[in-house]
Amino acid sequence: MKNKYGTGQSKTTGLILVLGIAVVAGVIISQKSTNEQVAKETHAKAIASLEIALEHANSIIHKNAEENQVTTGKADITINSIPVSLVNGFLKASRSSLENGLNIAYNAKQSIYSAASNWSMDVLDVQGNVPGQVKIYASNAPKNCYLIYTEAGTLGSPKRPSESIVNSGC
Repeated sequence: MKNKYGTGQSKTTGLILVLGIAVVAGVIISQKSTNEQVAKETHAKAIASLEIALEHANSIIHKNAEENQVTTGKADITINSIPVSLVNGFLKASRSSLENGLNIAYNAKQSIYSAASNWSMDVLDVQGNVPGQVKIYASNAPKNCYLIYTEAGTLGSPKRPSESIVNSGC
């Protein structure tokens, strides 16, 4: 059937259909990249928040270490009935020490959830007379989106602990 311009209705309908599919495909593709960007930003913010949380936990732990006169060497103390291992008065680079330190800082003892329950932690194999390190990451985060916690120096060379963020994959 032809319209008043002499072209077929099916050609117009086909063109509208193709344009509609193209628009829908464009929306789906842009939505996917928007979701990926939001996920990356969420991981980056979570890692930055974890860095702040560890600094806060270490300040509380160090204050208690000073009160207990254990600011050098290795020590184990208990705060609010939560045990924590220290190196030079700060959190030791181990999952239990970091998790318990975060629980102390955020009073997670009052909750059934650990402050570190959403984080995976791998103790890095350090050799020689160097401070211990732990890689902390969310299990669903991209490969290059994590935090490295380095304990407070060595027994012979104390210093402050440090956190370094790798977020090139976030």
